[in-house]
Amino acid sequence: MSASSERRGRNEENRLGREPIGQPGVDDVVFPTHRSSMASAKAGYSLAMIDSDAIDWDAPDWEHPARRAGQLSNAIVARGAKEEWLALFAPDASIEDPVGPSVLDPEGKGHRGTGEISQFWDAHVGMIQKFHFHITDSFANGPSCANVARITTTLPDATTMEIDCILIYTVDDEGLIKSLRAHWEPDRAFATIAKRGL
Repeated sequence: MSASSERRGRNEENRLGREPIGQPGVDDVVFPTHRSSMASAKAGYSLAMIDSDAIDWDAPDWEHPARRAGQLSNAIVARGAKEEWLALFAPDASIEDPVGPSVLDPEGKGHRGTGEISQFWDAHVGMIQKFHFHITDSFANGPSCANVARITTTLPDATTMEIDCILIYTVDDEGLIKSLRAHWEPDRAFATIAKRGL
């Protein structure tokens, strides 16, 4: 059994009312589901893990608002739900993906506010037919969470690309994403471009 399958099994046990494997000293942490509502869950390993076939989570999963926001973001991106994804962000949020100047953002200023983040989706997210997220480690401190990830993207013509990156999510007091900073090197990612089946 894979680690992801085992964790999904633990999640199922929690839904059946069995005792979750919790982190000592953490209880009733609140995390966001979308802009207009909040949900709470007793802390437990994978108790509130986002259920998505697009995410393999092989990393710590103690309850934390920024970690949960990151999981929600990944799952919603994979479903192609733009408006639902935008609702995860604070009105003055920023995205740097990747951080610094690149062919995707020559000035390296990032994308700020709902309008620019919406344009970022249209230019760089909406064109992807399929996403798969493999999270291999996760560090949550203060209002932020840094996830070590490999993102595999597939275009409609079956072209794939693998992006090894560190995704840093920071949330505000309401649990909305204040900033998303993705550290990855475009040249390394572009070198993985391949046509599936060739």
